[in-house]
Amino acid sequence: RQASTAPVHRSLTVSDFLRRPSVGASMTSFSLKDTLVPDSPTLIEAVDGDPEWTAPTVHGNADSGIPVCITRPVGDGLAVYLNFSVEPYLRLRHDTDGLPLRLAAQDIVQRLGKVTALADVVRTESGFIHDRAFDNLPEIGHQCHPFRDGALQYLGILWDYKRADWGPYDAEVRFNTPAHVYDVRAGRYHGFTDTVRMQVEGCPAKLFALLPYQVSGVSIDGPVETRPGTAVEFELAVRTDAETLGTHTLRMTVRDGDGNELPAWTETLRAPAGKTTYTMLPAFDQSGETLTLQVRDVATGATDSVKLEVR
Repeated sequence: RQASTAPVHRSLTVSDFLRRPSVGASMTSFSLKDTLVPDSPTLIEAVDGDPEWTAPTVHGNADSGIPVCITRPVGDGLAVYLNFSVEPYLRLRHDTDGLPLRLAAQDIVQRLGKVTALADVVRTESGFIHDRAFDNLPEIGHQCHPFRDGALQYLGILWDYKRADWGPYDAEVRFNTPAHVYDVRAGRYHGFTDTVRMQVEGCPAKLFALLPYQVSGVSIDGPVETRPGTAVEFELAVRTDAETLGTHTLRMTVRDGDGNELPAWTETLRAPAGKTTYTMLPAFDQSGETLTLQVRDVATGATDSVKLEVR
């Protein structure tokens, strides 16, 4: 099956993809060069016997008739192939920090309709960068790194080191849907919201967790004493009113009687449905010590601890 036989259900052209008058910059100055013929086997051939194979869709053609954008569903996702090169790429990449190039790519993704950004980070103070105003446009002084783990989503925001001399600036994170938002590093709950205010600055990166439910706490249950060299098991659980929980990440730490962390017993555990177990094996030279075991839910910062007597 070939892309040339797939239905063209939109009358988009190259100039349609690259026109963004609201930006105030000419998007039609791109020079596009066709790079692949439409029957390239690496793009569109079906895998023999694959019942999940779906025919590709063409979302626009160049003047020569060759497809500009080809997509194909892959599971719950969408494979996108942009069948052109952009010239002069290096100049467009560096002029105004690549704004026309980035907005053109954003237009293409939005037109496809199935892919949306987890969030936009918008500068909340008027600013000029390279003598050009970018008010109320996605800020370009940072990098966004989204990640989904089942029902839980994460967004990392990292200050772009190439622009470190700009100094910190106030920004607003606008998520694409309301959620229970947590600042992972600070362990702070921002509430059920679609907007969070923050300051984009140098290290460390900001990391937000977006949950479909609010976490009320985390628990650790197990024996209160054991013998040296005898393993004991503890039940760990995330507490919430939700009926169904996603996969959480729990951090276990153990401290001695002086409060010093014992790295040999530190573990990071995955907790499907918010539950898992932790096994503690006290060393023989820990006889007579009182250990403190603490569990922390990485996404929300919720903690709980118990004492363990080693007799």
